[in-house]
Amino acid sequence: MSKQQRLGLVALAIVVAVVGFIIARPEGDDEPAEQATTAQTETTTTQAGSEQAEAPAQTETTPAEPKPEVTRVRVRGGRPVGGAKEITVEKGETVRFDVVSDAADEVHVHGYDLLKEVGPGRVARFRFKADIEGVFEVELHHTETPIVELRVEP
Repeated sequence: MSKQQRLGLVALAIVVAVVGFIIARPEGDDEPAEQATTAQTETTTTQAGSEQAEAPAQTETTPAEPKPEVTRVRVRGGRPVGGAKEITVEKGETVRFDVVSDAADEVHVHGYDLLKEVGPGRVARFRFKADIEGVFEVELHHTETPIVELRVEP
């Protein structure tokens, strides 16, 4: 095997590993969790009238905000794995979903006229305010394959 062939195989292995990582990673990992911690310090007065600070007496931990739900749609062989997903939100909420595909295409959200490219190594991430009520189809644009039914309720 020549040096160029070995380098080609290494490059291919790296691409496969990156695509595998993108497909296998947990949902909603693109938004960081936040934690706030507060501490109270008590002050005591000695008999001589001077004040001394003591170690923090109580520590409160505010739980992190729950991560918003992100629906993940996987497309293999031109079809959504497990069938088309259903996403229901109330008007004014943020719609969040990601599409991964083993083939290049575009994802089109009807009614909102959003279009994003998807394919190996390229995730189509959708984050938008649901400001139009109704039922909207999300499809692979070139093949016109439905992958999501989006319901925006009042």
